[in-house]
Amino acid sequence: WLNKIIKLESKSWLSLFNLLPDGIINIRRRKSAVVSLLLASLDSVNQGKILINQKDHFKKIMVRVK
Repeated sequence: WLNKIIKLESKSWLSLFNLLPDGIINIRRRKSAVVSLLLASLDSVNQGKILINQKDHFKKIMVRVK
């Protein structure tokens, strides 16, 4: 999922959860996908590849290529 972001050359902000794969019906798998995406995103921030921003609590988490 994160490769979608890293391959983008645009510097525009995207909603992190729009990058989740479509069609996950099982709630446990969906939760697992969310956690995996968040961890992979934080690792990419740590490596300096992307930026993450959230305006306020419970607002959308936005990401973009650094």
